[in-house]
Amino acid sequence: MLGLAAILLCTCESFPTLPLSAGSIAPDAAALPASPVVGQVLTPSVTVKDASGNPLPNFQVSFAVIQGGGTVSPASSPTGPDGKASTRWTVGTTAGPQQVDATAGSQKTSFTVTGIADVASQMAVNDGTGQSAAPSTAVLRRPSVIIKDKNGNAKSGV
Repeated sequence: MLGLAAILLCTCESFPTLPLSAGSIAPDAAALPASPVVGQVLTPSVTVKDASGNPLPNFQVSFAVIQGGGTVSPASSPTGPDGKASTRWTVGTTAGPQQVDATAGSQKTSFTVTGIADVASQMAVNDGTGQSAAPSTAVLRRPSVIIKDKNGNAKSGV
């Protein structure tokens, strides 16, 4: 009888479960601005779900800057009980396309924005120096200046 009890105890033990895989990863509804100022900090967030569409808790999500030269911190973050993970993305300092990818297992999604120049802080001669003309007459090349932000990005509409 004791032998039967030992067999029953052994068969009742729980076996370790296999790690679940991500069925999908999607950016969260809270949209990022389409045109943030260069150097601005954004918070991209994703939801990871299993193949049945249920939130996948404690699943590692990696974030990486793909274009634009910004930074992400942390570069890797586990999902919470709701399947959500996020990072802080500091947009690169060069105006133009910026991209961060979020990867969970074999699933990937991208966040893409267009960084715009910061406030005008620099002015420099662009063209037309070293000319002279008689009073009330035009010079050959129209004098112009270029306005830039603190990162050297040209600022238009100033």
